Amino acid sequence: IPCIFAAGDITPSVGFHAEIYRTANIGATTISMFDNGYPNQSFKLLIKDDFTIIDFTGTNLKGNAGVDWSPSNGDWMECVFDGTNWYCSVYDCTA
Repeated sequence: IPCIFAAGDITPSVGFHAEIYRTANIGATTISMFDNGYPNQSFKLLIKDDFTIIDFTGTNLKGNAGVDWSPSNGDWMECVFDGTNWYCSVYDCTA
């Protein structure tokens, strides 16, 4: 069962050792980092709203060629943590 990020949380925790997380934002929310990660952790993030933005500029989130990502409901990304940065691949499934 996926863990659901609290609506409006811009630094959601991924410390629950889950493999899948979901967004559930009800207003514009820019995620700028993930809290409580550990080295070599990986997870998938399912976008389950139309309000989430992922901040890939000037944060420890690396991906999408350094451009912020505004996914749609049904898109997803996969991230791995090296202890400093999250390296993320984005999957735009709704375009």
